[in-house]
Amino acid sequence: MRTSMTNTIKSRLGSSTVRELFVLGMISGRPMYGHELMRLLALSHAEMWVELSEKHVYKLVRKLEGDGLIRGKEERSGRRPPRRRFTITPAGRQALRAMCDDDRNVFAIAFSPFDTVLAVLGAGDVNDQLPLPILRRRRAYLAQRMAEQHPASQGPLIEAQFGRIPRWMFEKARRLLKAELGWLDDVIADASKVGWPAMRVRDVALDATAGQRAATSDQFGRPSQKWHRPDAGRQRRARRSRRQDRV
Repeated sequence: MRTSMTNTIKSRLGSSTVRELFVLGMISGRPMYGHELMRLLALSHAEMWVELSEKHVYKLVRKLEGDGLIRGKEERSGRRPPRRRFTITPAGRQALRAMCDDDRNVFAIAFSPFDTVLAVLGAGDVNDQLPLPILRRRRAYLAQRMAEQHPASQGPLIEAQFGRIPRWMFEKARRLLKAELGWLDDVIADASKVGWPAMRVRDVALDATAGQRAATSDQFGRPSQKWHRPDAGRQRRARRSRRQDRV
């Protein structure tokens, strides 16, 4: 039975998402209604580390319940319509531990779509007048978000209401925003100074000959002896044979 459960959890890990991990983790703390999950998302500034909408929450709750990781029970309070309250199951707790310990989650490094945009601006066939305005738009957006959603004064308030880990999650998001703003300032200054054509990725020969030449060069980039004389071993054997013939 334990082996069967372990295999089931491993199969779920392959298709699980950080959204599922977050919802399952929140429900593991205490039984919750769907609307309580949404309120917790808003109050704890969870949008800093997971992208979840109301539609996502209810869809994920139904999926987790269908997978047997949480259990829903209808409860009625006064004249209000019945609401489902969700509790994590033993299988859910086991899956939660496995998801938290999964290397794919522990070692993950997030890349934003903007990273892809910047790579394409540097290597793709785009108008050279386009990149700098895009970089400035990105910087203006991050500066506005920093001022409105991530002021340093918010950290102690989050800690007082939700605890130290939520406060440090907030602080991580704030520091990453601050670091990217400084990085964008440097990129924009460099591009403004040298012009975007000078920022582009250099053309690299990708044919087989170039690849072979690169693979057979020394530490200074010069072709190695093997490249100059690919038949050196055969020549040495021929000389040795001639000397033996003379003897």
